Formats: sequence, structure tokens, C-alpha cells
Amino acid sequence: MRRIDRIALGVAIALLALGPLALTLARADSYKSTAVLALNPDNPGARYLPNPSKFLSDPLKVKDLQRAVAKDVDGFNTPRDLPDHVHVVDQGDGKFGVAAEGPGADEAQALATSAARRVRDAAQAGAAFTQPLQLKTIDKALKKKDLPAAFRKELRKRRAAIQTSLRERQDIYASAPGSATLPTERIGDRLLAALPGKRSFRPNPAWAAFAGIALAGALALWALVLTGRRPEGSGTTTG
Repeated sequence: MRRIDRIALGVAIALLALGPLALTLARADSYKSTAVLALNPDNPGARYLPNPSKFLSDPLKVKDLQRAVAKDVDGFNTPRDLPDHVHVVDQGDGKFGVAAEGPGADEAQALATSAARRVRDAAQAGAAFTQPLQLKTIDKALKKKDLPAAFRKELRKRRAAIQTSLRERQDIYASAPGSATLPTERIGDRLLAALPGKRSFRPNPAWAAFAGIALAGALALWALVLTGRRPEGSGTTTG
């Protein structure tokens, strides 16, 4: 084998051995995007909704909503895994972040956008159903004769606010979530995005290194076999 061929083979083996690991390390483990939902500030009864974040997080476990999000987001083919990739964070002051995780920035943003819209609609339906039950609980409490005056006043205030919400059919959650954030992608993921096919989550670096070494070893073995087939002193002489 000529020297230049040995050099080219060595470079190819090195690239195969180190390339998958280098590309993996140049990628992010995943990307996170957040869309913000909020209680309706124009609804006086919204502030009295008990545990409003639960109305947003519970629908993530519902199969119908999981399938709906999967239809919205290209490449999200495992609806039952939605709770593993999306969760709700209480940000305080009546605001809630719907945080989604994806293999790329665009995928994470699309998942956050769809999940926020879907869980908002589901939460609105559940919260509206809860308000009549709240009124019954308040009315039952107001019948108690030993109720402190300050607490009785507060309960009446709550009842009036919830009654207004029901009478005017006001939304409990703001009608539309805020735009989901778009995280900045790392160079390795930008390179993969330029290639055809669906992008997967970042593999374990140890497995990437093993795959690279295996490929490099296969190439080295193949080259060894080819050179071994060539007879020594392959040049022919006549005399």
C-alpha cells in the first residue's frame, strides 16, 4: 500500500472513530420551550379557583389530548409519552408555564405551542364545571352560625365573584397562551437539521463512542483483508 493510501486510510479510520462522539458532544441533550398560560384577569372568580395548575397538568395524562397533540406536532409519534416531555410550572401571579422538551428547538417549540393550547381548553372545561360546586361549598359554609364575621364577609365576596363568572360565562383562563419560546440550537443539531429524516434525541456519548470505534474497526479490518489478498511482490518480471 502506498504511503498516501495509508495516510488516507488512517484519516478515514480516525474520522469514523471520533466523528460520532464529536457530533454527539456538539449536540444538546434536548431543548426546552415554554408557553405561558394565565388566569383571566377580567374574571373576578378566576382567582378563587382551587389549585388552578392541576387543571392544566391533569389533562396531559388523558389519551384523547395526547393523541390530539400528536396530530398537531409532526414527528411526535408516541402520544402516551406526552407527560414525559411536557409539564406545567406554576410561575405565580396567576401564570403557568407549559414547558416542553424536544430533540431540537423547532420540535420543542411546536410541542409547547400545541400542548399549551390543548391543555388550556381542557382546563377551561374542567374549571367551569368546578365553579357550581364551589358555590355549593360556600353556601354550606355560610349556614354555620359560629362563623367569624371576617371569614363570612370573605365567603360572600367569593360567592359574588363566582356567580358573576357563571352568569356572564366568562373564561377562567386567558383565551390564548403566549408565544412559545424558541431556544438557540447548538451547532451539532443545526448540522443534523440540514440532513433528511427525523431528528432523534441526543444518544449517550458512550454509545456514540462505541459505534464510532466499531465502524473504524470494520473499516480497518476491511482494508487489512484487501491488502492481504494482494500477493507480495505483485509486480511481474520476465526473463
